[in-house]
Amino acid sequence: MMFSTCKTPTLRALFWWLFLPLAIVLYTAAWLTPARVWYEPGSIHIADAYEGEDPVVSINRTIRRSFDGRYTVSLWRDPPDGHVACAGSDTLRYRGGLYEPHEAPLTQWADDEWCARLPTGKYYAEVCWTVLRPFFGIVPDKTVCATTNIFSVRPREG
Repeated sequence: MMFSTCKTPTLRALFWWLFLPLAIVLYTAAWLTPARVWYEPGSIHIADAYEGEDPVVSINRTIRRSFDGRYTVSLWRDPPDGHVACAGSDTLRYRGGLYEPHEAPLTQWADDEWCARLPTGKYYAEVCWTVLRPFFGIVPDKTVCATTNIFSVRPREG
């Protein structure tokens, strides 16, 4: 049997000097990839409403790639007093290729019935979308956040 003894050291050198650095570069690139590669929030507008009414949320968004994700909504008074007026979250499957604007009542969007009973005042929402297990779970979850306009809840007249 004739085996060349230099093949094994050559393969080891190839692994250590080529494959391993390439794997490190690819993992670092995946780790640094922002959530906006999957989801771009665009603009979020919440319409003014009267007490007892459910404000309407209009969102322009781009879902570039399909992903399992979670969103969280926190509604704050303006100026902030340290207390969340209402909050909600949900986990769902986002389908890539959706570019249409989306409208929904605030209670449905935030998944919190308290949002329909906001007292008179000015409010804004902070919304975050999280891409769960990107790149088959080899890197941490990715999050992108946005803040809405300031909207008013007015007292009912008469």
